[in-house]
Amino acid sequence: MKPTGTARLAALAGLAGTMLAGAAWLGPGALRHGWPGVTALALVMAPLALGLGGLLRERLRTGRWLSLLLPFYAAGFLVGAAGDAAARTWTTIGAFCVALAFAATLSWVRRSAQAASPR
Repeated sequence: MKPTGTARLAALAGLAGTMLAGAAWLGPGALRHGWPGVTALALVMAPLALGLGGLLRERLRTGRWLSLLLPFYAAGFLVGAAGDAAARTWTTIGAFCVALAFAATLSWVRRSAQAASPR
């Protein structure tokens, strides 16, 4: 396996965990509000799903924009952990997964960019 492959797989795992934790945290509230809530949840999860597809295809551009997007998801999970004691478990898991995905994405982008640059 290439050195960048491990970082990409870790980013995939972190991103998938982020999606699962976000759905577990926000899903019950979205279902209670009917189709507007489910639509809002789908809009929140759509960038993560697109990022998951891009990472599976090894698109470096996807890793670059994910590195800009993931801190906003981390902030949302941390605010949720501080403000909602009932959902603290899911928000903490989500914050950990976002941190894993962010660090692994940065590592993958940096190593891939270094391997691609001619010296």
